[in-house]
Amino acid sequence: MSLPQSVGQCLRKYAAFSGRATRAEFWWWALACYLAIVVLTVFDGVLTAFLVALGVPFFSPLGLLLAAGVFLPSLAVAVRRLHDIGKSGWWLLVWYAIQLAASLAMLVSVFVLLFLPVFGAMGGNGFLEDLKGSSGALLIATLLVVSVSVAAMALVGVWALVWLARQGERFPNRYGEDPRAWNTEASNAGDMGLP
Repeated sequence: MSLPQSVGQCLRKYAAFSGRATRAEFWWWALACYLAIVVLTVFDGVLTAFLVALGVPFFSPLGLLLAAGVFLPSLAVAVRRLHDIGKSGWWLLVWYAIQLAASLAMLVSVFVLLFLPVFGAMGGNGFLEDLKGSSGALLIATLLVVSVSVAAMALVGVWALVWLARQGERFPNRYGEDPRAWNTEASNAGDMGLP
């Protein structure tokens, strides 16, 4: 499957969460979306900077609009990709939930680190002075939470990458027919459908 075929297939199955998707369909779609969003975001930045330099208050949301527009088909093709390896699409929810929890924990931790001077851990010169009291324990706990959050996000990313890059099951599974089986009857007969 080529990049144009993949984009066409994903747009035809805009919100189809049933069935299976090949690795090529998923990764070509991911590449096309990434490149399109990067190009539009750069264009938005250049256009906004140019118009602001001319004194025109302007913000171009083209990159954000495209990202919102491709969210649903991206989610659908990811679910179909998981179906191809025999996994439920609900694993995406598990991945997103872990990423969200880790992101929130890290955000709260960074917020606490930014306000450590309020808690009295910083001295007048901006450097840490007293790590023996409760402020030191708060700093260590905050750094531990940030470290665990980053590790969790990295592990989930690797886990998702490994699963999404795996070859799909070769035969029909509970989610549908093998999308790579271009001529199932002929291949079952052993002649591979060649004339």
